[in-house]
Amino acid sequence: MLAGVSMDYYARLERGHLAGASESVLEAVASALQLDDAERQHLFDLARNSNSEDHDVWPAAPTNPARIAENIDVFDFTLTTDQLAAIDALDTGQRGGPHPEAISLENFGRPIPED
Repeated sequence: MLAGVSMDYYARLERGHLAGASESVLEAVASALQLDDAERQHLFDLARNSNSEDHDVWPAAPTNPARIAENIDVFDFTLTTDQLAAIDALDTGQRGGPHPEAISLENFGRPIPED
């Protein structure tokens, strides 16, 4: 469970099926994921649009200059040579989990979702 929400329900939220999600569920998920204020607001905006009868497919872009600047600031950093080397070292060239063809009901003891 993540934030007191079943993995199935969380997966539905992750796929954008936010209609009907309560504020307490959204708060719990936002806290568990350690979302900052802009990310938290975006999550709630998506949920609000999902609950609307005539919602657009894409939520409206923020028009508040402070929010726009905050969203852009996420790219205001530079990685050091050591940090880039540490990231490169993560690629071992080997799979970290089972081969996709090995994932089956027989091997894992439960149905594997198709989507």
